[in-house]
Amino acid sequence: MLNPQKWPHFTRGRWIDGQIPSRAGPFCHDSRACHEGEVFLAIRTDRADGHSFLADAQHRGAVAAIVEQAQEINLPQFLVPSVLEAAKELACAQRLQWGDNGRRPLVAIGGSYGKTSMKDILALLLGERTLATFENRNNILGIVLTLSRLKEESHDRAVIEIGIDRPGEMSMAMKMVMPDVGIITGIAPVHVVNFKSLEQLVEEKAQLLRCVKTSGGRIYFPSSCLCYAPFRTLADAATITVSLSDKKRSLIFPSTELVHDFDTATSRLTLCYPKKVLEIYSLASMSHGQVANMALAIGVAKDMGYAREYLQERMGQWQSSTGRGQWKSYRRHRVYWDCYNANPVAMKDAVEFFHHETPCGRRIWILGGMRELGAYAEEAHRQLGQQLPVRSGDVVMGIGPEMAIAMEAIRERAESGVEVLYAETAVEAKEWVASREGIFFVKGSRFYALEQLFGEI
Repeated sequence: MLNPQKWPHFTRGRWIDGQIPSRAGPFCHDSRACHEGEVFLAIRTDRADGHSFLADAQHRGAVAAIVEQAQEINLPQFLVPSVLEAAKELACAQRLQWGDNGRRPLVAIGGSYGKTSMKDILALLLGERTLATFENRNNILGIVLTLSRLKEESHDRAVIEIGIDRPGEMSMAMKMVMPDVGIITGIAPVHVVNFKSLEQLVEEKAQLLRCVKTSGGRIYFPSSCLCYAPFRTLADAATITVSLSDKKRSLIFPSTELVHDFDTATSRLTLCYPKKVLEIYSLASMSHGQVANMALAIGVAKDMGYAREYLQERMGQWQSSTGRGQWKSYRRHRVYWDCYNANPVAMKDAVEFFHHETPCGRRIWILGGMRELGAYAEEAHRQLGQQLPVRSGDVVMGIGPEMAIAMEAIRERAESGVEVLYAETAVEAKEWVASREGIFFVKGSRFYALEQLFGEI
């Protein structure tokens, strides 16, 4: 981090009794996860007061703490009116110092879905000297924690994931992140409960690209975003990815389009750049959504100067992170495991991939409710039930009250030989799952913790 002696220049804080550590490492906010040299953020929440854990943080190696109230402990303490606000100010100063006037590019990723996958793919393509979002923390505090980890001697690039769920958060994030490159992965009616309308949510997410455009950076988004007015106004300044199937529908896209096509039989991705330059990449088997993210990430990496041969070599190392579209084994059965989160777009993508990959055999669909859809929840779940590609012999288990709507829609279809079941929670369904045989599909919002259904997987 910044020299601790300079912290008062960036905040309204001061070091208590002149105790100043000689050096300060990244921030941590959970004393149980503190490491040697880190700075503990004594944040107060509804569940706990971080000031109560300074001793534990020090025991685990913290060299200082940022506090709102001085504590009786022999640990350097930086006293501020608000811990989170001070941490944001210091993280912003850290980002400016690291960025070296744009010579170290920072990529910001937003959108309603696919952000973490895009972050993981792009960080892999850009190489080892890339800092990516700390764990899966994409809220304001997570951004602070990530920016505090920027090191001039270790990182030449950074990829920051930005998640928002209420008005004003994108503006707050942009003031800290100050991205050189902006990506929106897609838009859907997700996390809308704190917004007046979907239009307000779209406008909030589009701020990321406007911020980058204003500062002279490059912006990217898929053609699906063009159905929203804020993205159409950005089209001429953006690189827009278009699937070949959409291109064939004679839709009009800007000249900066990057067309992609994926041959599922050969797992080959073909990219066509604006000047009709073709490139072919070999990929692992993946869903259409993952392919779209891969095409977008390649486009960004190419614009940053990376060669096709290098990117192909990096792709050979790609594997989905835990809980995000992985095939696993459970009691000699195959499980398609995609339970990190769920929304209508991601659910549709995962369902289509699973259906394509399982042309025969008995399938067990375990579907957890899709949360945070607000007014769109009922229709989204009913549509899922109406369109789920079940066949005779399949079993469908819905978990959570939202999925009761989807299960009813499946029953109304009167599909012969399809068993439809329902449980309120994953705990209720666990014993039932253990006794069943077949090929499992597992997807739902994190709220339902569907990993509880299985042991070691």
